[in-house]
Amino acid sequence: MEITKEVLNNLKLKRGKLSEKRCQEINQMKIKNPYANLPYYTEGEFFKIDNGQYFYASMDERIVFILAFEPMPILRREIEKVYDSTEELYDDIYLLFIDDEWIEVIFDGAQYKQLSNNNIHYYYCEKVLRINQVLDSRKDFKEIIYLLEEMSMAKHRFNKCEYEEYELNINYKGERYPWRNWKEL
Repeated sequence: MEITKEVLNNLKLKRGKLSEKRCQEINQMKIKNPYANLPYYTEGEFFKIDNGQYFYASMDERIVFILAFEPMPILRREIEKVYDSTEELYDDIYLLFIDDEWIEVIFDGAQYKQLSNNNIHYYYCEKVLRINQVLDSRKDFKEIIYLLEEMSMAKHRFNKCEYEEYELNINYKGERYPWRNWKEL
């Protein structure tokens, strides 16, 4: 599936369980767990989901965005004793599934700003997306970046507080992709 402006315009997201069929399709991809052999990590050799977990996905489940691999806090704490920072050693790794393909997504950093006006809190976040050869090889890579923003924003929208506004922008290879303007592609 190619992500186009039309796909983005018609995208409807849900938060919920995935169907058993979609879980099986994803599990058959046999995505290697990069943290499987680390101490304290017990998640297994491959990424595995079941239909009891909650995810953000398109209504037809063709597109799914998941925090797939997350080092355990104890591992990060132990490593911090040796190194000044664990960010470069143990990243949170997200997976974006588009039909039968998947893209590994890692954010190298984030900058946050918070403002308040008339009892409304505004949160601004800019994440830096790590350079990704799979993403670069796709002709729809810009649309996928906007899709990542939309999927990331889904969590906030589904849990939105009436007194909060949130904005996420992604920076990729020095170019800023503001999520509010993706419809203007």
